[in-house]
Amino acid sequence: MKTIFTRLVAVSLFTATIFTACSKNETLSELNNAPQQTTANAINTARETPYILDQDLRVTYARDGATDITEQMNDWTFRFEGNYPSGVAQAWNDILARTGSWAMAENSNTINIAYPAEFSQLVFMSKQWTIGEVTRGEEIVFTSADGDEVHFISKTQ
Repeated sequence: MKTIFTRLVAVSLFTATIFTACSKNETLSELNNAPQQTTANAINTARETPYILDQDLRVTYARDGATDITEQMNDWTFRFEGNYPSGVAQAWNDILARTGSWAMAENSNTINIAYPAEFSQLVFMSKQWTIGEVTRGEEIVFTSADGDEVHFISKTQ
């Protein structure tokens, strides 16, 4: 009787070990075959993107080259919706509303914004921007290669 019980325990332990090893191997295989996220993508998704998505952003400062255009941008609100790496870019003021698009460049902290070319403010925003340091509760700074700059702050703050 002890021999049968001992054999059953041994077979049970062996079977449990095999099943555990298979499920671990499958998990490791799945992890090894999953796309690897680069450090830059991790930064984009973990730091910049969430702080600009799905919130109403107001311009606190805007510079077109050497010209301060903050006053022209004051009445516009911007909202970037979607998920990394792209989505919808909303822009509106008291009278008008326009929809465009945004896309984050892979492996960098740049965002491409495109609006219909109807208003100078939206033409100004329609370009590739570099997202500067972003922290919750502070300004979000976009800069462009041609020297333009926009500072946003969430309307909820």
